[in-house]
Amino acid sequence: VLSACQGQLRQAEAENAQLQLQLKKLNEEYALHLQRCARAVAEYANRTSQEPAAAALRTFLETTLEHIRAAHRSREQQLARAARAYRKRLSDLSRRHEELLATR
Repeated sequence: VLSACQGQLRQAEAENAQLQLQLKKLNEEYALHLQRCARAVAEYANRTSQEPAAAALRTFLETTLEHIRAAHRSREQQLARAARAYRKRLSDLSRRHEELLATR
């Protein structure tokens, strides 16, 4: 049983490493998305310099920023759920390990 718990602990550690890699990848994607948005805004502003364009630019920026915020919130929630599941699993493994040590 102790061997099984150690195996589960290694599996949980591997999952944690995978989640951290996923977080790094998502952060990179987020940064690239922000850069693309900034580029799009700059190009749009260069094409138009009239007053009605200011309102259109504001609308465009608000929509883009809301999209980015929603995507970021969703990713944060996904990672938070995964982290909670990981912590619970580690807690359960630790409790089982303590029980095994106590029964020896």
